[in-house]
Amino acid sequence: MSTPKPVVRGIDHIGITVPDIETATEFFATALDASVLYDPLPKQPEGADDRFAKVDLSTRLGVHPTARIRGIRMLRLGESATLELFEYSVEDQTSPIRPDGLGFQHIGIYVDDIDAIGERVEAAGGELMTGPNLMKGPEEGAGNATWYMRTPWGSTIELVSFPSPKPIEADHEVKRWHPPACHGH
Repeated sequence: MSTPKPVVRGIDHIGITVPDIETATEFFATALDASVLYDPLPKQPEGADDRFAKVDLSTRLGVHPTARIRGIRMLRLGESATLELFEYSVEDQTSPIRPDGLGFQHIGIYVDDIDAIGERVEAAGGELMTGPNLMKGPEEGAGNATWYMRTPWGSTIELVSFPSPKPIEADHEVKRWHPPACHGH
């Protein structure tokens, strides 16, 4: 009897370090309809003992040796992955990575109405880059578009909408993920 091959199911959550967990929660709720699920670690006052005080976070997470987690919050985002917000207290906190830097550079969030969500992002304090931009080549189709933006603290998010089938998918067995109510699929 052979052992079944382990299965990768998909993205469970995306961790985002934010300067203030309450401000970030308000941004994601206002701009993207995120809902608070729970706080694995309620926000701790500066200098408070936390449950990670005896854990070496530099070896566990690869953070600066002086870093302490002040709070962790889980947010539900639409019908997909959860956002896990982290607020740290740390010396010399670095700026968010730009898309040209190494590492995870942005998250793409599927939306049904890219223009309306773009307006909400801007109203909530986000910065919109040039867009929306129509998808080209193997992803083109009526209404298929992307739009990059930055959160108030500088993290990059891409809004994505593809209501029309993409030409590339007609010839490929493996398909890109589509939201359950996505038209044309």
